[in-house]
Amino acid sequence: MLSTSELVNLIIRFACFLAGFWLLWKITYCSKNKESKSIPGFKKDKNALISIIIPARNEEHNLPKLLDSLKVQTLKVCEIIVVDDNSEDNTARIASDYGVKVIKIDEPPDGWIGKTWACHNGANAAKGDYLLFLDADTCLEEDAVERIFYCRKIQGGVISVQPYHKVKKFYEKFAIIFNIIAMAGINSFSPVSSRSKPYGAFGPCIFFSKEDYKKINGHESSKGKVLEDLSIGKKIIDSGIKLKNYGGKGLIDFRMYPKGFKSLIEGYSKGFLLGAKSTSILLLIITIAWISATFSAVYMPVFSIINRDYLIFFIYLFLYICYAAQIYWMGYRIGNFGIITAIFFPIYIVFFVLIFFYSIIITLFVKKVTWKGRKIKC
Repeated sequence: MLSTSELVNLIIRFACFLAGFWLLWKITYCSKNKESKSIPGFKKDKNALISIIIPARNEEHNLPKLLDSLKVQTLKVCEIIVVDDNSEDNTARIASDYGVKVIKIDEPPDGWIGKTWACHNGANAAKGDYLLFLDADTCLEEDAVERIFYCRKIQGGVISVQPYHKVKKFYEKFAIIFNIIAMAGINSFSPVSSRSKPYGAFGPCIFFSKEDYKKINGHESSKGKVLEDLSIGKKIIDSGIKLKNYGGKGLIDFRMYPKGFKSLIEGYSKGFLLGAKSTSILLLIITIAWISATFSAVYMPVFSIINRDYLIFFIYLFLYICYAAQIYWMGYRIGNFGIITAIFFPIYIVFFVLIFFYSIIITLFVKKVTWKGRKIKC
């Protein structure tokens, strides 16, 4: 029989597990365009001018895949602008070979971050009525632009999409918990997301009307922010513009940090603490509780075997299986992380916690991170 304290601990831990479902309860996606012709004004709007703006620094390996995907879009755009952010590789030449417009910029002025400076320059040069900002490491399905435009026609305001994470190498699987927390922290996929406002936008793919973009003063409004997507999302909400966030499965994907484990650490450590501070207290508490309870699902079966308490062993083994299934369910909708990653989730939880504390040190004491050869102030 379980003691009262053991029963209470079990109830708390299972409650923390169940709270995890709050994080990514329902991810919404840009639907197919079967009904697009029935939308008032859609036929006319299909001729609207759409400018695609791609900030790119040292992206010679990523650009061809993105530009190839843009060539076959079902909804044609008026221009594609690649902003060469002082690259040290063949980014500009590759973009020129594809026949897109290339803008070369120098190092960002004081107070600006490289990406925001590149997006700002691209937007200033764009002639479209709509602006679609895409990270250079993304790749779109052939109807992606049309579906994004279709969703914007229905929802109004600004549309942002978090790309589906395509994993190719083992070390990239270490991104799973970060991806889950990043998706959850935006407050767009909880059970009450339809009745609450998002806390930010997804930077890799964001779609504005030029009018809305100017209303928030564009990327200049967030020029010095490491996490410009969170800042821009807040500006959108504060300006009274509707913001709708979507998951990217079946629409747009990316492969994060393909240059090695070091780039993954650099990428996730920059601004991690700032991102945590930007989310709601409720989501932060749920996240901490959910992650904390995963550790008990690991060490309690071990301790129970040592103490020969087989009832506790099977109960916590069941909790471990529940967590593995839950993480697989989460990961399946945001990337191709696979069932093996979910089964060995403690490895990735520990890595997540280590990077979190590393980010605290970087943010509070070092106050600088290296990203794509630049020193960025946190």
